[in-house]
Amino acid sequence: MQITVSGHHLDITESIKEGVEKKLEKISNRYSSINALRVILSTESSNYVAEIAGHYLHHDFSVTAKNPILYPAIDKAVAKLNKHLDSKKGALQAQRKQTIEVIDEDSGIETDEENAFDE
Repeated sequence: MQITVSGHHLDITESIKEGVEKKLEKISNRYSSINALRVILSTESSNYVAEIAGHYLHHDFSVTAKNPILYPAIDKAVAKLNKHLDSKKGALQAQRKQTIEVIDEDSGIETDEENAFDE
């Protein structure tokens, strides 16, 4: 997975970039269909802001977290991202299950109707 880390009014050091990549490594292993993530780190008054954006199963997403300390802001954003992806994955799996059940019910009805014509 490609991870792009950029800073807005903030210099991105190699250790910050490595820390972000390490945090997002678990997400890349769990959600293999995510090809790229954009991480934007910025400062607002006395807070650091971490924003993570990407694309997962035909849906764009973006999460944002604020904290007076940079690394906890990154941790909060990663936690929000993980929670968002879990809910999206669960919703898509439930939708697929409903679709399969409807198809099974329809095919059962069609089978009964075909048998009715044979009599």
